[in-house]
Amino acid sequence: MHRRNFARRFAGRRRWTRPPTRGSSTPVSALCHATSEPHPAARATTLPQVPVGAPPRALDGQPATLRGVPIAVGLHHPARPFTTRATLEELWAPLDIAASPQGRKALWESSTVKGAGADARTYDRFSAYLTQARSFFAASQMMDVRSRPLTGYYATLNLAKAWLTLVDPATTSVPKVYHGASDAFVLQQGQYYTWSKERLKVHPGGVLPEIAARTGRNYVVAQVTEYALDDLIPYLCEAFDEIEESGTSGPRLLPLTDLVAHKGEADDHGTPKTALWLRAEVATGSLAARNISPSTLPSRAQHFGSVFGHRQTPERTNSYESPPVFSGPNVRYALPGLRSAFDEALIFVNRGAGPHRYFAVLTTSDVLSQEAITFAVLHHLSNMVRYRPEQVDRLSVGPRSWLLSTWLPRALENVLLTYSTRILEREMRLT
Repeated sequence: MHRRNFARRFAGRRRWTRPPTRGSSTPVSALCHATSEPHPAARATTLPQVPVGAPPRALDGQPATLRGVPIAVGLHHPARPFTTRATLEELWAPLDIAASPQGRKALWESSTVKGAGADARTYDRFSAYLTQARSFFAASQMMDVRSRPLTGYYATLNLAKAWLTLVDPATTSVPKVYHGASDAFVLQQGQYYTWSKERLKVHPGGVLPEIAARTGRNYVVAQVTEYALDDLIPYLCEAFDEIEESGTSGPRLLPLTDLVAHKGEADDHGTPKTALWLRAEVATGSLAARNISPSTLPSRAQHFGSVFGHRQTPERTNSYESPPVFSGPNVRYALPGLRSAFDEALIFVNRGAGPHRYFAVLTTSDVLSQEAITFAVLHHLSNMVRYRPEQVDRLSVGPRSWLLSTWLPRALENVLLTYSTRILEREMRLT
């Protein structure tokens, strides 16, 4: 009886069914066209209608190659890989050749970055800077970590001046080339030393601003600007893990799981054309550790987000793509556009050994380029060696000892590979 009454009570009632998912009447593939979404930074466009919370679909393509070789993402193509067991002589060999009379002649003839106005004195300066850089670099390898910043800085200074001589001979033709940075450390009588007093000034003229004006997003300070050393340390990608474990404010960098050039067809005002673009992958755990959602990364990393948009892919990581660069049948024509996107996104690179290669910069304001920041920190550490050796001793056994023991040798290696890349126009890296 009970069962019959129960059935009678609910007889004729409408059966409950799960409501349709929003947008489920139309497949996602019909809503998001894989070849019709250039990033807003490339041109104004209306994004297709997609389900709430879902990013647009990524462009359909494959990793790009040139003559069968994967396109090197960075400043130049192709890549020139070295093994992690490469000797100092191996790493310097390409620059040693460039410094020779025949080598520099061939370099100037083939270079696409050389500046106008080179003469015999330009070539002599270029070779001399490379010779000095090599000597200081070799000396730094044999020195105690408490003295190494001095020779390491002068190796970096001379590499930078050699590159500046190539791209703009006038910058090093003056009687005296200033560093572009100075020590801002002040300890009044009766005061105790604290690490927070380690401060430096960046000037609008000199080697440092000349580097900054030609790298990254070309940001240069308009007037003398003071920084605490701790303002710059979070941007040192060679010591990313050490900074993260140091218990300080943490790195201002986000490691990219991968950064690859892709090739496929993209829509150009209604016409499908061959194009290249960059696709970056970011691990969900890396975002969660910084309390960043996949959709908000472009706003948290302002410069990265000015180029890369969040995209929907089958990858387990979170995908971001740059606007397509149309190349026609020869993909070589797209390479300058890819390099421009790379620079505009302010991606930092560790070309040396390490678990991470590429990094997005977590900032919503202007920041110096990677080369300029490294130059400034090395300059300051060298000043500490010269004028405050007792504080260098304290640094070498304190909580930031990794600056000397770990970051410094890695940074010098990365400096060598970076300026070799810029001078020789090939991506020099350890693999």
